[in-house]
Amino acid sequence: MKNTISNLNRASLDLVALAIDEALASVGEKYGLQIATGGGTYGGSNGSLKLKLSVVNADGSVVTEEAQCFKQYIGMYSNGRMTPEDLGKTFVSKGKTYTVIGLMSRAKKYPILAQRSDGSKFKFSVDGYCAATN
Repeated sequence: MKNTISNLNRASLDLVALAIDEALASVGEKYGLQIATGGGTYGGSNGSLKLKLSVVNADGSVVTEEAQCFKQYIGMYSNGRMTPEDLGKTFVSKGKTYTVIGLMSRAKKYPILAQRSDGSKFKFSVDGYCAATN
C-alpha cells in the first residue's frame, strides 16, 4: 500500500526519517558505518533531513562526534584534571552509575556527557565528574 504525504510537518518528517533509517541500515552494515537521520526542516511541500555517519569499530562500538571531541579536547576543558583515558570510565553520582561517553564542546557549564546504567544521557560539569571520582 502506498502512503502519500500531502503536507510536510513534524509528524510526517519523523515518519519519513524512520523509514530512511531502516533503508540505510544495510548500507551502513556494508561499509562499517552507523547511519542515522538527524534534525531537519519542514514546511508545506518541502523539507530536508540531515544524515549523521559514524565509524563502527571492530568491537562494535560507535565513534561518536562527542567521543572524538572528548579524546581531542578534554585536557583543555578540564585544565588537565581529566585525560582521554577517562572516556568510558564509570562513576557513581547520587547513587546512580554513569559512564563517560563524550564531550560537548559548546556546553560551557556541563560539557561532560555521560550515560546512566538505564541508557539515559546526562550532562556533568568537570567539577561534578571529578568530585564523583575522588
